[in-house]
Amino acid sequence: MLKIAICEDSDIQYKILDKYLRSWALKNNITIHLVHYKSSEEFLFNLNENMDVDIIILDIQMERMNGIELAKKIREKDEEIAIIFVTGVLEHMSKGYSVGAINYLLKPLKEDELFDSLDRAYRKIKQLKEKKESLKVVTDKQIVKIKYSDIKYFVVYSHYVHIELLNKKITYKKRISDLEDELPKTHFLRCHRSYIVNLHFIKSIEKESLTLDDNTIIPISRGKKEKVLEVFMNYFDI
Repeated sequence: MLKIAICEDSDIQYKILDKYLRSWALKNNITIHLVHYKSSEEFLFNLNENMDVDIIILDIQMERMNGIELAKKIREKDEEIAIIFVTGVLEHMSKGYSVGAINYLLKPLKEDELFDSLDRAYRKIKQLKEKKESLKVVTDKQIVKIKYSDIKYFVVYSHYVHIELLNKKITYKKRISDLEDELPKTHFLRCHRSYIVNLHFIKSIEKESLTLDDNTIIPISRGKKEKVLEVFMNYFDI
């Protein structure tokens, strides 16, 4: 589901945006959830709960705090949310480039121009999501992008990282400490000085080892036992 926030003080303009957004979602078979705010202040008051918004459509001309100022506040919290500006005055369009907006649309809004901006925003969102859910590996021969969901575990020996995937193995040179920093803690756990495992594939934990779904046995360092058990129980909500 795509969450879209609209910050627009005109009810008429909001109804137009609502109609166009639902039409775009239907055309692209995308489920959307729309949230409407009538002022920058109202949006800021709910800022923390708005940090899961994917796209924000901002009217530049609003009373008190305008859309440009609001966008700068948003960027202090999040650099990735897709922002689309709408304005009735051409001269305002040059003021918002510093916040990295997807586009600036002039009122009266044209459906095809909004659709184009939404397409660009959606592509950006998918690219960011894909980047967050994959690991870039540089080997001697190629650069490979690997989905986290395909990685069972990493093991390091002879100064090389060996990645055990669902259907193959990849080897490349990297320090395990650097790899550990690069991987999301929500997916991976370093259970041994030479091993990092994908939490999703852990079947059980024993006294000195853990077993994966394919019955691979991975050692657990003595000093990491409590941490491994804690992370495992939290991950599977035990």
